[in-house]
Amino acid sequence: MEFVRPSEDRLLHKASISKRHERAEYWIRSAIELATLLLRHRVSVLNRLEPAELNVYERVSGELLSRTIWKYSEAHGKLRGNPFWSLKALDHFDEVERKGDKLFRHEHVFPQKMLIEMLRKFENPETSQLRLVYEKYAVAAVILKEEDALLHGSGRGQNTVPGGLDNPWLRYQLDNQQILIVENELIPAWHLEKLRAANLLFRLPSADDTRVRVSTIRKASNRKRAVDGSGIRRYYYDGPFPSPDAKLRFLVANNPKVPGTAAWARFELYLRAKPATVREFMEAGGRSEDIRSDLWHEYIALDPDPRAVNSDAPVTDLFTIQPAGRFGMDGHVVKGTRVTGKVELLELLKDWLDESDVPTIGKVGDFGGSPCIFISFDNNLTAVLNADTSRAAVGEYIAYARRRGANAPWSVKPNRRGRINKLTFRRNGAETPGWYCYLRQPLPAEREI
Repeated sequence: MEFVRPSEDRLLHKASISKRHERAEYWIRSAIELATLLLRHRVSVLNRLEPAELNVYERVSGELLSRTIWKYSEAHGKLRGNPFWSLKALDHFDEVERKGDKLFRHEHVFPQKMLIEMLRKFENPETSQLRLVYEKYAVAAVILKEEDALLHGSGRGQNTVPGGLDNPWLRYQLDNQQILIVENELIPAWHLEKLRAANLLFRLPSADDTRVRVSTIRKASNRKRAVDGSGIRRYYYDGPFPSPDAKLRFLVANNPKVPGTAAWARFELYLRAKPATVREFMEAGGRSEDIRSDLWHEYIALDPDPRAVNSDAPVTDLFTIQPAGRFGMDGHVVKGTRVTGKVELLELLKDWLDESDVPTIGKVGDFGGSPCIFISFDNNLTAVLNADTSRAAVGEYIAYARRRGANAPWSVKPNRRGRINKLTFRRNGAETPGWYCYLRQPLPAEREI
């Protein structure tokens, strides 16, 4: 008998296939036919409108065309039922009902503004023409709010990239990371082809994948299941960490990870180095989370195997190869980490950004929205940076601190309940999406610290 990791296909079924609108074709047909009528009307009045009236007309007609694009993209479902889910968004699917638009974005893959400009070039618009255009360019993907922030931060919020007309998915190839779309049976063939060409299609391992099977003589409780009690989906070994001197060998000849990702780049480094021990693996560029992930997927094998019930790997050996003691094995900042002042916070977050690939500073499923980092200021003030503070927000903070200086003033402003305890690192009080920092003691008036 074998222990098999629960199939991820069930989760994908819930996200993309279940609860699809039964009358989606009615919505699609209505959206396209109304768009055709709008464009035909525009063609008929263009030559008789004065410039001032034409400006107003273009604005009004643009808003109406935008609504048809929205209705087309939502025909099967804004979140549930949408065939295009990013890998990171799917990891948080269990939070759809609770957080909805607070966590996810229904993001139009090809910018609406550019699509409307394309539609306006038709001299004699027909529904058949528009259907082909909408099928290619009016789709939307379900991505995380932080992924949407990355798009806007890179200047791609309202713009495509070179080659974007031929392949709108190229816009998701970001410098820092890619927005990967999970393969499923409902993605149209044209989009499958473009996603593969852009190296953005991620195929989930299924329960039939022999790489994820393991004999029951191993300690099954040491392996995280696909969805644990906290609702966080993980795929890595969670037992005793191996000794630095444990022998290591590779079970694969080629890099099995997703091209373009940080994990893929690290695997290239340590695969070429051919490390013989865990210590050499870490020195070659590997991380503790790589050990756990690769052990889970059976890309590597260790001797002695720490998954054995009687593993004798000393716990203290962990710290000889994991110097960043304020980061957990999963890449998150350890809950309750304390720093003194902005300079120490900046250094901590810079290290976290370099050392980790996780999307939030803390374990959102375990204690999201609760304190993760405690920051001590002058005058006995203490602030907390919550666990759900996003990677994108941390990146913006670091960039801002580099421009203004680590000790640049922060603004204290009211939170949603009116308590004056919300901290923003921007001097003018402007908020940064995904930055959740609060004073433990509310102030009597807004000010800078």
